[in-house]
Amino acid sequence: MTHNRDLALVNVGCESCHGPGAAHAENPEEVGILRDTPASTCVQCHNAQHSDLFDYESYKKTMIVPGHGLPPR
Repeated sequence: MTHNRDLALVNVGCESCHGPGAAHAENPEEVGILRDTPASTCVQCHNAQHSDLFDYESYKKTMIVPGHGLPPR
């Protein structure tokens, strides 16, 4: 990533993909959060202008890690 690109992503956080999470942050054991983010959410940022090689199915596989669909290690 370049410095300029990093600055463009500075405000991209969990809620950008997973939606509002205040209730989950307050009580993560009892309140779930969106884990299966649909392609329609991803392509709001990952589009021809920003991610010309973006492929949802391939990218999704890289995101399934502990805390994002797999249990903690």
